[in-house]
Amino acid sequence: MIALLLSLAMAQQPEAELAVERAKAMLLEERSEQALEQAVIALDLDASAWEAHWVYLQACEATGLLPRCEGELTGLAVGDPMVSTVLTWYRVGRGEASPAALAELEGKDKQLTVLALAELALRDGRYPVVDVMLEDVHTPLGERLRIASLLDRGLDKEAAKAAKAAWTAFPEHPDSVAALFESRAGGPVKAARKKLEREARATADTTLDPVWLWRMRLSALSTGDAALIDHVDRNLERVGEQPGLDRLVWGAVMRKKFARTMTLSRDPELPEATPSETRDLAGHVAIAFRDMGRIPEALALYEQARKRADSPALATEHAVQLLRTRNYKEARDVAEEALAMALRPSAEDLGRLDNTAWASEVALAYATLATAESGLGNKERALDLVTTATLLAPEADWFALRAMLQQQEGFVDAAFTSWAIAHALGSPSLPQLDETWRGAGESLDAAMAIAEHWSTQPGRGTLNIATEVDPEAREQRTVPRLGRPFPEWETKVDDQPVNHVTTEGKVVVLAFWASWCGPCREELPAIDRIARRMSKDGLPVQFLAVSTDASERDYKRYVEKFPLDHVDVTRDEELARALGIRALPTLWVIGPDGRAKFKHLGYQPGSEARLETELRELATSE
Repeated sequence: MIALLLSLAMAQQPEAELAVERAKAMLLEERSEQALEQAVIALDLDASAWEAHWVYLQACEATGLLPRCEGELTGLAVGDPMVSTVLTWYRVGRGEASPAALAELEGKDKQLTVLALAELALRDGRYPVVDVMLEDVHTPLGERLRIASLLDRGLDKEAAKAAKAAWTAFPEHPDSVAALFESRAGGPVKAARKKLEREARATADTTLDPVWLWRMRLSALSTGDAALIDHVDRNLERVGEQPGLDRLVWGAVMRKKFARTMTLSRDPELPEATPSETRDLAGHVAIAFRDMGRIPEALALYEQARKRADSPALATEHAVQLLRTRNYKEARDVAEEALAMALRPSAEDLGRLDNTAWASEVALAYATLATAESGLGNKERALDLVTTATLLAPEADWFALRAMLQQQEGFVDAAFTSWAIAHALGSPSLPQLDETWRGAGESLDAAMAIAEHWSTQPGRGTLNIATEVDPEAREQRTVPRLGRPFPEWETKVDDQPVNHVTTEGKVVVLAFWASWCGPCREELPAIDRIARRMSKDGLPVQFLAVSTDASERDYKRYVEKFPLDHVDVTRDEELARALGIRALPTLWVIGPDGRAKFKHLGYQPGSEARLETELRELATSE
């Protein structure tokens, strides 16, 4: 009986590994729901495989189910050291826990914990720590980390030697030398890479193991070698697998390059792309067309994109573009479609009901529809819709719209409350507060009291507003308040101090960002362009981009790859904590008088125009 059970387990293991590799590929192609299905299959077949749990968490995050999945694994982690380690490792990687939490696990699943700590050390560029951690570790992942560490330090000869040894020791794991395939270094690395690529092609032509082919495919994608990718794909088809996307997913820079090329065409066609690529390309090109006055082409591109990759987000963006042309009727129709899709009672949506991102998606659709109804004069329905939006997800602009509609409908006291919350969330609403305040005392004090009360209501604990109106922090003046003197602050740029004294009399822009933050990567170049124009016009504005990256290595890699020419850049987690920065990107504008003038949360393409207007008004005012 025991022998039978062992044989069944051994038969299931390759199937579990195959499901893991398929899930990885599907995540790369943004087929998140299918990736989750494969991850669940992998766990059902082999719940002892740490990679199955890891890819399961990745798929959960991609589908918006991460909170629920984390809760499920938290229960399992109590009696399973491996699950505990994977879950903690994942949380540390996302910045939700400190590396100390991993170190405390050592002894529970020692080898996996060591691998996790080594991976985090490599990410931070602490190479001696990587060496110590991996000294007695000989696993595919361990070899992958070792090779990457050697390549990062420029130890090419040692890296080539380690790659050859790993290829021999783990023939079933071509992914163990992924860093070598990805490297563009010459000399011994290039020679080793060419040799292993030849061996990989030969193995691909003869193997019947789909797991090996999937692993090789993921490594091939990192090379950018289209011929090698095609070679592996043909062999995957030979063994009955469907490889899917035959290239790397386009990054932010590549998407912008494609978009610029498309704007040169009179009638551009969207290329075959993943859903996020399609949305980004359509957004970039449509905004460029709008700025060029090519409005019909911009809208036609959204229609084209929605036929390719329809989604609530894409439909909402289409509706927003229609609103900008004041085509309220068509914007309403598209926004209603977006809302219907967002609320579609599918299994995925029902599973995401407790997810913040999903709530924001639905709220955005409600707010967009409310804006369209307001434009059509349907104030009562617009007010109902935007109120729902603010209940789902608090955004400054949505509270401002709610306040405006309440004020127009004659609900002045309710409007003051909405303006107060909008102001605390970052919308500059001081004039509106004065207009709608009918009590005694200062309108701003009353507004802050209302916002403080609102933030303490049940369900508000996780919102940024909780830190924005915290009474103790407000008394200590460590967190900025709009209209109030900005707290004393200091950081360093190239080892030189920059603070409230060195910038006295100037308009100061403090932009908080991180290398992993997608909207930040969109916002920084826009800020750099504004800074260039301000500098050219001789305006006294100082721009400072403050990274909150936990990893010095990630920060340096980003600024080297995407330098900013007109903005001072530094990394300072402490400053971000001191100023209560909870969401990224967050941007504060400090006036020449030292007061907090404006706050911008998040970034949407085109929103930088409002920032530039604010800065010019401040910089040219007496």
